[in-house]
Amino acid sequence: MIIQPLLFPKQEVCPEQKMYYRIKEDKISLETYFNAFSIGKWKKYTDLDNLYFEVESEEALQFTCVHAVGSVAAGHDCTREMIQKESPSKYVAVVRRKIPCSVSKDGNKYHLQFEELPDDGILYVNIKCQKEVSDISEVLLSGGYGTEAVMTQKPVIALGICTFKREEFLKRNVNLVLNHIINNPDSPLYGNLEVYVSDNGQTIEPDTFDSDKIHVFPNINAGGAGGFTRCIMEALFYRKPSPFTHIILMDDDILLDTAVVERTWLFLSHVKKEYQSAILGGEMFELDRKYMQFEAGALTHWQLNDFYHRHYDMRKPDMVSANEQETPINYSGWWYNCIPTTEIQADNLPIPAFIHFDDIEYGVRHSDKGVILINGICVWHPQAPNKASVSMSYYDMRNALIAEASTMKELGSPWKLLGYMTMMMGIHVVDYRYNLVECILQGYNDFHKGPEAFMQIDPVQKHAELATLNYKFISPEEAGIKEPVKMKKNFFPPFVNGIICMFCWLLPPLRDIKAVSAIGIEQPHIYKRMFLYDEEKNAGYILQRDYKKGFHYLGEYLKTAKNILLYYKRDRKKWHKARPQFTSLEFWEKYLKLDK
Repeated sequence: MIIQPLLFPKQEVCPEQKMYYRIKEDKISLETYFNAFSIGKWKKYTDLDNLYFEVESEEALQFTCVHAVGSVAAGHDCTREMIQKESPSKYVAVVRRKIPCSVSKDGNKYHLQFEELPDDGILYVNIKCQKEVSDISEVLLSGGYGTEAVMTQKPVIALGICTFKREEFLKRNVNLVLNHIINNPDSPLYGNLEVYVSDNGQTIEPDTFDSDKIHVFPNINAGGAGGFTRCIMEALFYRKPSPFTHIILMDDDILLDTAVVERTWLFLSHVKKEYQSAILGGEMFELDRKYMQFEAGALTHWQLNDFYHRHYDMRKPDMVSANEQETPINYSGWWYNCIPTTEIQADNLPIPAFIHFDDIEYGVRHSDKGVILINGICVWHPQAPNKASVSMSYYDMRNALIAEASTMKELGSPWKLLGYMTMMMGIHVVDYRYNLVECILQGYNDFHKGPEAFMQIDPVQKHAELATLNYKFISPEEAGIKEPVKMKKNFFPPFVNGIICMFCWLLPPLRDIKAVSAIGIEQPHIYKRMFLYDEEKNAGYILQRDYKKGFHYLGEYLKTAKNILLYYKRDRKKWHKARPQFTSLEFWEKYLKLDK
């Protein structure tokens, strides 16, 4: 049985050849992200006890089998300094060695049997041809890695997609799944996958897709959490009996290769019983640099996260084996996340976070069961670090506090929270971003009011109220800006820089307006107004110094500081105790206004 077919570049998905194969004259190497075999992960998590490689070719070929183990120097995999300033490859070491394999040929088909199966790293094949080649299609017709091991389970998958007025993205991905899997008898998933779509924008006609395997449900705009939970409810609780062993939660705006879904199914088919409760995550790559890995799981500290294997250039062979090194992650994002349905009960649904931290909280809640990542299971997702709306800060504050209290996975120190609040509010007051300060305060106060008040919030109305705090983008010309905007570097340590910024904020402004970059704007300045410029949008918004607002929020900060020191531990315990109520099917039916 082929458990990992060879993949080749697709112009419409990922044209990066070196992620699939590398050619030098008459030699082809499969030491690549998509076509090396993750032997360490397969040996650990599955019943794999034999492995072969076979290819079909009309050429005379010679083969070499190689085992590679990559490692990252301790302390150099998730530091923010390394991510921002240095290439991760500087800290990667790889050990390679040839391993024995027997080769036989039957007609045009070559069969290689690996005679040794290492317990770590990757296996791959180097191929020597009789002539120079420029494209792998000149030599290989088809192929892949296979095993004689018997399947441990036959997964049946529900693919849950939350969408909000992204019709074209949604139609592209669903039609790909429809054409390549659902209607394709040659797919290993044929008959084993259905799609559930939560239409939060209520703009998709239920009969848009001509298939009884595609289910579209209009849903109120309760954010990603509401959309994904609706998919779970429809697939697992309202489908009786539910046939699904797993549900994949997937963003609507990703770039998807359906071969990734097939690889997911093939891997799950051989997972050992003791790991069948683990979550299988998808690695995220950047959409504009398709070779660049942006995230491969993370270890959350709620307000700050450690991101491992970030900015790994997967065209480089060293990074492929280093990416297989397991890290202490405790969640993987819901851009592509496969959850066993045995882990989802009617009193154990996601938190109603609207957006942000729903996937983090759910992942941490189940982290004792494990999170598996594997080369070749990934999606491409747009990256927009500067485009998050101001109102998102409300969700980042409120949901982080709810999520941490829900799981009680860290010591809830009021001083730690107060330090974070002090830093955030101080930065944004001196940067004139008073609306952002308002969102942070509202986020904390809605947490402080407790779960009873929270469960009465109308998510659609609340989101609309927060949207009024977002700034309006205008062009530099509209703002009267003529000079190009340059990003400046901080020359002082953060604490010292903060003191200087606060001092400058108290001084009378010397000039009217200054354009600054949206990245790293915490710079000492003495201006009445700032034009905060986003280079990707070629637009920005104007911020104005306002002493009345500044001192108002200083007073609000002091009230908040008192509440944190006096009540945070009490509030945290309340939320933890109430979690079964607001993660229950009954609550979600009321929250989503479903007449069930």
